[in-house]
Amino acid sequence: MLPVFFYQVPFFRLLMPFLIGIVSGYYLISQSWCGLWICLAVFIVLCILTIKWQSFKSYRWMYGLLLYLFLFVAGISLIWLNRYSPNVETEHGIYIGVIEEPPIEKESSIKTIVRIQEDTTHHIHKETVLVYVRKDSLSLTLAQGDLLLFETTLSPVLNAGNPYEFDYSSYLNQIHIGRSAFVESGQWKRLDTYAQGPLINAANKIRSMLLHVYQKAGLTGNELAVASALTVGYRAYLDNDILNAYSASGAMHVLAVSGLHVGIVYFIMDLLLASIPFLGKRRKVRAVMLIILLWFYALITGLPPSVMRSATMFSFIIGIQFFQRKTNTYNSIAASAFLLLVINPFLLFSVSFQLSYLAVLAIVFFHPLIYAKITFNNWLLDKIWGLTCVSIAAQIGTGALALYYFHQFPVYFLLTNLIV
Repeated sequence: MLPVFFYQVPFFRLLMPFLIGIVSGYYLISQSWCGLWICLAVFIVLCILTIKWQSFKSYRWMYGLLLYLFLFVAGISLIWLNRYSPNVETEHGIYIGVIEEPPIEKESSIKTIVRIQEDTTHHIHKETVLVYVRKDSLSLTLAQGDLLLFETTLSPVLNAGNPYEFDYSSYLNQIHIGRSAFVESGQWKRLDTYAQGPLINAANKIRSMLLHVYQKAGLTGNELAVASALTVGYRAYLDNDILNAYSASGAMHVLAVSGLHVGIVYFIMDLLLASIPFLGKRRKVRAVMLIILLWFYALITGLPPSVMRSATMFSFIIGIQFFQRKTNTYNSIAASAFLLLVINPFLLFSVSFQLSYLAVLAIVFFHPLIYAKITFNNWLLDKIWGLTCVSIAAQIGTGALALYYFHQFPVYFLLTNLIV
């Protein structure tokens, strides 16, 4: 059974040594340029074997072994090349930077993530920092894409030192943030808006337009916060009460745009494009447009790991349908994970990435097994049972991880997910 599975899921075979290499590079093996030379040497040998395949066809085992070695060393090398060394100096200065994510309102400040571009001496100063701006009527208008000039003291992010506390410093280092700062009122100035580049600017403008539509329709408070998170992944309106309520009820995943949301967008866009006369039978054009629309929606949501995973998987599915080939779900999942980890190997250590892939794998594997245990002739009962099986399967996959990271297990998940 297992050999058949490995034969049917080639990307899973490629993913395993790559994952082991990433984990080894992160936890076990110290940085060394030797690994890059090994990776290059193995790659050259693989190219020679591929070109001279007929001559070495009887040594397929050697080709497979070298390929796994290459992927293992490539995983280590990607970690070394992308490893972040935080700046631990305390430094006062005047800086120019762009707000990279939607600001979040706190009790007495506005929390922002700023990508510093330069200081006032016109030296290039590329660094992402966590900046808290004193809350007032002006700072409440801050938005993603704003270009700021501000004076502050940058300090290394330190944990509070409480036993068993969440390692916030390490979490920030994983997303390449090493220092934080507090900016008082009057110590900053907005130089420009929508300063992140044409594509991201367009996505931000569309998201702002949609949020304005919600507000114009009368949505306020919790309703606006949930609607914004559900549809465009805008989480700045969510407060701790909402997050705690959804977490305790087992519906936290709904507030994170993921496969369900991307799937709905894919379904609607496919129907709309198919209904256009000159696109109905042009599968190639429709496939390309679908992929572009899916990734633009992903861009609007801010490209969290769950959306990137879903958009990548759907892109593979669309491509496979275009070539009219049979697909294996596990292969699509493995291929999407492989591609995302090549782009950013540190995604493997992201909680949302881990939860997203474990949930999908558990649903694909456990849902058919659980669903087959009970049969209903009634259509409604059968649908309810099917949805219940999806919920149970997802909890099997993510329950242990939720306990490890969040120290809680939602006991109402069956009822909550049925309603959702």
